[in-house]
Amino acid sequence: VPPLTTSKSNSLRIEFSSDSSVQKSGFAALFFTDMDECAINNGGCQHECRNTVGSYTCWCHNGFTLHENGHDCKEGGCKHDVRAPVGQVSSPNYPETYPS
Repeated sequence: VPPLTTSKSNSLRIEFSSDSSVQKSGFAALFFTDMDECAINNGGCQHECRNTVGSYTCWCHNGFTLHENGHDCKEGGCKHDVRAPVGQVSSPNYPETYPS
């Protein structure tokens, strides 16, 4: 199965070819249009809007959490995204308390 193909314009040309290893005839193609909900008024999100296929998600900056309404951000809830495949997390003075 080929990867998802996205066109950023109002047209897309796809050319099908076969290596003749499959003898069945025909093909199937699924397509759809998607609106970037984040393009207008940041999707109503207070901080960040991340467009997804068929929807969008609001995200908050570090130190904020997403409000129950799904659009606003409120202080607190120290949030940090860790995306490294490997690493080490340590705490200052562990196992003692944090320094003042």
